[in-house]
Amino acid sequence: MQSRAIWRGFVFSPNFPGTVLELSSRTVPGLLRHSDRILSVIPTEAVFTGYGFSWGNIVDVSAKDRDGYPDANLVKVSGDSKVYVIAGGMKRHIPNADVFNDYKYKWTDILTVSAAERDAYPDATLVKTASSANVYHLASGKKEWIKTAATFNSRGYKWTDILTISSKELATYPNQ
Repeated sequence: MQSRAIWRGFVFSPNFPGTVLELSSRTVPGLLRHSDRILSVIPTEAVFTGYGFSWGNIVDVSAKDRDGYPDANLVKVSGDSKVYVIAGGMKRHIPNADVFNDYKYKWTDILTVSAAERDAYPDATLVKTASSANVYHLASGKKEWIKTAATFNSRGYKWTDILTISSKELATYPNQ
C-alpha cells in the first residue's frame, strides 16, 4: 500500500456521482474525492476502499473539469471538535479559533473525513515562523527550540518536514 497520495491522479466529480474520474494532467499525482464544493486528497488505498470506492468506476476527466474546485486543506472527524490543516503531506491541529481566524480560514471549508483518513497523515512536528529561522519541535502540546543544525540532524529530522506557521500559532505552545 502506498501513502501520501503518490500514485495515479483521480478526481471525484459532482457531475458523475459515485464514479472515480482519472485526471492524468495533475501536476501532483494523487487520489482526490469530491465533497460538496471541494476536493480532498485520499492519502492511502485503505482509506479509498474504506469509503467504499471501487477501482472499476474510473472514467477519464480533463483538468478543465477539475478547475473551480479548491483542494481541501481543513479537515475534522465527525464528533470531534479538533480541526486540522493538511500541508506538506502532514496534518497539524489548529489549537484554537483565534489561530484559525488569524489564518483567514473559513469554517465552511472544513471537510469532515473518517478517522482513518485523518490518521493516515503523520503529525507535523517541526515548525518555524516566516520571521525567524528558529525551528521548533512540537510534542504533547509544547514546543522545543532546536538550537543548532547539529542537534536537528542528530535527531534524524528532515529539513523538508519543517512547516511555516504564524507567530500567533507558535505563541500558543508553551516551552518544554
